[in-house]
Parts: sequence; C-alpha cells; structure tokens
Amino acid sequence: MKKTLSPLWATVLLLAFSILIGMVVMNWGKDYIESLSQIEPAKESPAAPGSIQQICLPDDPFTILQARYANGEITTAKYLEMKAVLTGSAINSS
Repeated sequence: MKKTLSPLWATVLLLAFSILIGMVVMNWGKDYIESLSQIEPAKESPAAPGSIQQICLPDDPFTILQARYANGEITTAKYLEMKAVLTGSAINSS
C-alpha cells in the first residue's frame, strides 16, 4: 500500500505556498512603488502633450476658455461667468 498525502496536509501546503507567493509579490510591489517615488517628475508645461489646449491652435479667447473648462482647470460657474463676459451677454441666474 502506497502512502499518499492526506487532504488536510495538501490544503495546508497550498495555503502556505499561496501566502509565500503573496508575500513575494507584495514585497516586489512595495519596492517598485518606492523606486517610482524616487524618480523626479517632469515639469508640467502649460499645454501638456495631447491636451485639448495644445490641439486647439487658434488664439481665440473663447476657444481657450472652452479648452480650460474641458481640461478641468475652471469650474462650470467660472466658465459661464467668463463666457458671458466674452460674449457680452448677461449671466442668467435661473
């Protein structure tokens, strides 16, 4: 009669192996994140590559205003206020 591994021991070994693999991956991830934090970020230009502001070529103030709003640089209220100033219309407060 051959000796086999009991289901209980197999479960314990699988759990230990899983925990060991998890510890290795978490340690590698921690080291990787720490190495990323040591890299100096690039200085952000006013028009980041691929941003809406860079794609809009005209120097029209209204186009620039729309781009700033689309990039999230200004709030909706500020956008509507500045749009009213540019178009010369009164702000509706309804």
